[in-house]
Amino acid sequence: MKRFIQYILVLVVALGQVACEGDKGPAGPAGPAGPQGPPGAQGPPGVTQQAKVLDFQWTFTEEDDYTFALGFAENEITVAASDVIMMYIFAGTIDNPDDPDNPTVFWSPLPQTFNAEGGGTATYNYAYSGVFAFLFIQTQLKLAEHPELTDDQVFRMVIIPGELLNGRKSGPAVDLQDYAKVKAYFHIDESQVRKIQVK
Repeated sequence: MKRFIQYILVLVVALGQVACEGDKGPAGPAGPAGPQGPPGAQGPPGVTQQAKVLDFQWTFTEEDDYTFALGFAENEITVAASDVIMMYIFAGTIDNPDDPDNPTVFWSPLPQTFNAEGGGTATYNYAYSGVFAFLFIQTQLKLAEHPELTDDQVFRMVIIPGELLNGRKSGPAVDLQDYAKVKAYFHIDESQVRKIQVK
């Protein structure tokens, strides 16, 4: 009988505990912040965005239909899939009063149109892939009669690091049509320009 009463008391207490459980109250305030952890290990060095600059000279000929393909592999030029290539043509120099031994050089971005001697115009343009850059002259002139437009033309190619975003190329926040701004943005020094003999 004593056992039966004990059993009933345990059952009543257990049911009472369940019946007394109410809704959960609001969460208490956050505790104080713990002490600062130790510093992490030094990460790997980041990649510096550095433009590559190359100068080359070319004479356009009738045999080549006044076009030129600059092959990257044979000229030891590395171009990544995400890089942006800008092409500039030498447009002339003026004296630099601050440095008489080094005139100021002007580079015009392609496409660029020049007036021919005796009238008419010629436009230099380009296209590129991951394998070569293709330069060409667009004009109604007989270029064989205008060596000033075809012979010993000097070009500057700037390979600008880019990155692929959703399959599209994204370049830096600089006006790529203005070589002076490109030069300043990438800290291009003339000593970094690679002069190549086209192969």
